[in-house]
Amino acid sequence: MGRIVPAGLLDTVEWAPLLKGIEPYGKLVRRMEKALAHPDALLKFAYDWRLSVEFNADRLATGLRAHLDAWRAHGARPADGPRPRAVIVAHSMGGLVAAAMCARHPDLAAEVRATVTLGTPFHGAVKAVGMLNTGRGVPLEHQALRDLARTLPGVHDLLPAYRCVLTGDDDVVELGEADAVALGADRELFRRARRTRAFTGPANLPGHRLVIGTGQATDQALRIRNTTADLLPHGFLRDEDDELRRDEYGRPVPVDHRGDGTVFRYSAGPPGGPEPVTLGQQHGALAGTRSALDIVRGVVDRVRLGTALGDDDPDGDEDAPGLVVPDVAETGKEFEIVVEHARAAGRVSIEVEDALGNGRPVARPKPYRDRGTGALVAATVLDEPGLYRIAVSAGSDPVTQIVLVRD
Repeated sequence: MGRIVPAGLLDTVEWAPLLKGIEPYGKLVRRMEKALAHPDALLKFAYDWRLSVEFNADRLATGLRAHLDAWRAHGARPADGPRPRAVIVAHSMGGLVAAAMCARHPDLAAEVRATVTLGTPFHGAVKAVGMLNTGRGVPLEHQALRDLARTLPGVHDLLPAYRCVLTGDDDVVELGEADAVALGADRELFRRARRTRAFTGPANLPGHRLVIGTGQATDQALRIRNTTADLLPHGFLRDEDDELRRDEYGRPVPVDHRGDGTVFRYSAGPPGGPEPVTLGQQHGALAGTRSALDIVRGVVDRVRLGTALGDDDPDGDEDAPGLVVPDVAETGKEFEIVVEHARAAGRVSIEVEDALGNGRPVARPKPYRDRGTGALVAATVLDEPGLYRIAVSAGSDPVTQIVLVRD
């Protein structure tokens, strides 16, 4: 039996450890095809996320070079028109692959007119630590799957590379090699991932348009207890002099910056980088939302959309509903759907859809206001195993998340 290789972009809803539910890329592909001079101008690049970013970057370079040569050889360039150049649209880890390709192949980067990244973890995600350490996010927390993750270069490329570890003396530091190995990382894979970080920054992307998901509860930091990582749903603030902001007792002040449910907002949109467009959405659904598709179309058509479809204000995600649901639920057992930041309960609707059955609605639970937290809460029970899409609408693009329901 040969090695498993990617045969194409996702065309059905999938569920994966760390990334949870992932929506198919069909909407994005169809929107791109309509925006291009001919459908053959579109290169759909599928890659194996388990392998290293460097390896996939070189594969992308080979594919893009051949695609541009073939397109130009068929007379794609009008007699008085500009030389055809590439526009790269990348979701999640794909943005790291695109950045590494541009850094490792500068001659090819010159052939890229613009890039759009959607929820790319430029500074990593603490969920990758949880995957290596406890298997959190893996069905049944299967030991074999956790051990497999510890051998994957791609998982090590996703480890956080910002100050996110709360120490015993109340400092916040980067994840070091010794701690990473104690938590389950492979030493050599960790070192290789750190060496390649210079290749994966947003500064390597030409004409970069940065889109990030916001408003969703997201793990942002961690505390290490012996050899166990406790993931924390908040980060910490620093003053202009780079000193941690502390309370009256000298303890770091926790601040919930939120994100897209997987990627912390300042990992997807690092300070000092391009001004991001923020969309209140979960990670796996970013590439299929109407607003994100409009942004991509605007970049391809060379139209500046400004902030009409998103929010460039760092504090402007407070009106986006935050959706909190379990990664995994069990058949016949009630689970809760929590909607945070919902100011007008009457405008919020919740729908549960069969994600593999053409979006067929299976439930419309009614939310109630929790007096303690102020959030809206709805309970539902699903009797059949499968993948279900929880969609919360509050007058704009629905915020969605896939839940795996098992026996």
